[in-house]
Amino acid sequence: MMPWKLLAFTAVIALVLVFVGFNLDNRCDISIALFTFSDVPVVITILAAYLLGLLSAFFLA
Repeated sequence: MMPWKLLAFTAVIALVLVFVGFNLDNRCDISIALFTFSDVPVVITILAAYLLGLLSAFFLA
């Protein structure tokens, strides 16, 4: 019997790594109130937004 969850997890991780690989050179500026962070990788921006969404869902639920 094939471990389908393991295969699906491996496929998702592979897709994430491909996405990260293609976006390593893309940079953006992030402005938060009085601070501006320049030349932040887009991958870090997406990861931070995802983690903030997880934390807000955890604390509001």
